[in-house]
Amino acid sequence: MRLLPFITRLLDPSPRSRLRGISLLAAYLGCFAFVLSGCANSGPLVAHEELQSAEAAVRSPATASFAAVDSEQGFSERTVYDLLVAEFAAQRGDPELAAQTYLEVARRTGDAGIAERATQVGVFARDEKRALEAAKLWSELAPDTLEARQIYAVLLMRVDRIDDAVAQLGATLADSSGSAQENWYQISDILAREKDKERVIQVMGRLIQEHDGAPDSSFAFAHLLTRFGELKRAEELLEQALAMNPRDVRAAVFYAQVLQEQGRTAQALDALGEALAANPQERELRITYARLLVGGKRYEEALRQFQRLVKDSPEDADSIYALGLLLLQTNHPDEARTQFQQLIKLGNRVSEAYFYLGQVAESKDDPESAITAYRKVDGGEHYLSAHIRVAVLLTEQEGIQRGQQYLHALPRRNAQESIRLYRAEAEVLTEADELDEAMAVYDRALVEHTENTDLLYARAMLAAKLDRLAIVEADLRDILSREPNNADALNALGYTLADQTDRYQEALDLIKRALSLKPDDQYILDSMGWVLYRLGRHQEAVGHLTQALAASDEPDPEIAAHLGEVLWVMGKHAAARDVWETALKKTPGNERILEAMKRLRSDPARR
Repeated sequence: MRLLPFITRLLDPSPRSRLRGISLLAAYLGCFAFVLSGCANSGPLVAHEELQSAEAAVRSPATASFAAVDSEQGFSERTVYDLLVAEFAAQRGDPELAAQTYLEVARRTGDAGIAERATQVGVFARDEKRALEAAKLWSELAPDTLEARQIYAVLLMRVDRIDDAVAQLGATLADSSGSAQENWYQISDILAREKDKERVIQVMGRLIQEHDGAPDSSFAFAHLLTRFGELKRAEELLEQALAMNPRDVRAAVFYAQVLQEQGRTAQALDALGEALAANPQERELRITYARLLVGGKRYEEALRQFQRLVKDSPEDADSIYALGLLLLQTNHPDEARTQFQQLIKLGNRVSEAYFYLGQVAESKDDPESAITAYRKVDGGEHYLSAHIRVAVLLTEQEGIQRGQQYLHALPRRNAQESIRLYRAEAEVLTEADELDEAMAVYDRALVEHTENTDLLYARAMLAAKLDRLAIVEADLRDILSREPNNADALNALGYTLADQTDRYQEALDLIKRALSLKPDDQYILDSMGWVLYRLGRHQEAVGHLTQALAASDEPDPEIAAHLGEVLWVMGKHAAARDVWETALKKTPGNERILEAMKRLRSDPARR
């Protein structure tokens, strides 16, 4: 055990070094004493980090707070002893003794660093009186330290001394060397951490009144209000700020965000469009406008904005990347390829660029180029997806064994990657109609990842294709035993029972539960329609199936097959043909629809 480094720091004339030495010595001796005590059941020492996270407003670790020491006087033996007592108390879980001792030492020495530490520990101990006194002392000993005044103001506000809190915050605005915008935003950020919303809003409102409602203050207040969910009040403040300064880009962007948060996307876009027309060179404004257009699915308009952004800043990787993605989204693969190649040339977002170049190549039916691009994805979020696509393409070109070999060679760095690779292999086999082999892969995966619900669900869906009802039911019930509100599992089990058994009432109960969890889900609506059909409740079935078919931009062929069958059985043959033929235009040759049409037309009882 070497105490020399700590003792050396205590003797160092630098205040920072002395106090850091005290902290380290206390921690070191505390651990040493704990070991010597031999008490295996003793509670663990309280780490300094716990003090910094106890309150958001008091967040510096003990050693960092000592950096603020401004006393150049040496510490007496008594002071060193008291500081050690305080540190031991903090570490041993007695914050009240720590707070009391630190405050006494701070009063006696007039040391700002110790006053800061006394404030921290007082807050942690929920000792309002000592924390407030320590903060007052700290702000007096270090009048140029904004943090001291701000924390003092917060503590004053907590004890309902609103006038004093406003005065302290006003002093930080007057004394700070930062810009008005920075100062107001910092105050907003500090106050937003407090739990008493009404008191915080009262303090901020009073502070703004005393400073004549300057635009920076209105903007900061709006930020504070949004963090408390007061969006309408924030909107009104931002309108006032924009009325005072229509060219305030910050306010215009934030105003649009507040409108969007309230679900008023069209109005937000109109406001940004007007602001952009008045400030066409403001890049931040154009970026926000373009992103909001994407969010509103106005892709062609967004495309024009991103093209302008790239034209204005041809080496801005973020804009190039966004433009490339948008070009892919809007079916312009060649132009998208140019953007991703530019990213590679710039050496920015390289792995992402290669991934999307692989996507472009696949869209152009060029598997060789796709494989080459995907193989160059050497990291990032798309790494595994890219290499799974390589395996799929190799399977298509060279056979299943080649694809499996590639998947088996990929590293499995964690459980999540292992699960994804098992699923990819099973899906490759399923696609090749090697269903028994795919089932064997899921069986192996579930030996390794016994309770993974994704694997259980995937195996259940495959078992349904193999008509292995016992496995379907066992796996789905296994999921539901741990996740009783898993809507997908409820729906899958309900549909399977309705489609493959005569346990219709049980199926109906399961699907009802799923629908209550996801009332607009097209697949659950389809299941509800199907089980009602099985129960002979045809008119109700048509209502649910019609709603399910309308819930998607493209007609789902399975839902169309179901709806057509119910209409046909009800004698509405023309309506049934119309549903089937409309779906077949989008999915020519779909087996589910063709099978339903053939079966129903060839059944004399259903003509």
